[in-house]
Amino acid sequence: MHFGNIYGIGLSGCTGICLLINLLMRKGGSVDLYTTISILGYSLVPFVFLAATSLFVDLINTWGFVFCLFVIGWSTITATRLFEHCLDMQDQKYLIAYPIFLFYGVFLLLAIF
Repeated sequence: MHFGNIYGIGLSGCTGICLLINLLMRKGGSVDLYTTISILGYSLVPFVFLAATSLFVDLINTWGFVFCLFVIGWSTITATRLFEHCLDMQDQKYLIAYPIFLFYGVFLLLAIF
């Protein structure tokens, strides 16, 4: 049951971010869904550290909340920089970063609760 939620949110989020990036790109450029999934999946690596930490430390307190925000920020910055440099979108990095932050925030909520 939970895997269906994770795959559904992951696929719909990647599709939405791919659509958003294609709308933000200059004429003549586009990004594939496969590239978007690869970049967003590669940027999930900090969540592995979060999962390993959650084995030993309870994350449902103030320090856990701060660590979770740090992991979301780390993942967001990594994905935004990859999109920014690969697609030459330096002037639109904040427009890309906001939906990616929300995307990873939903993943974190699925992981914690």
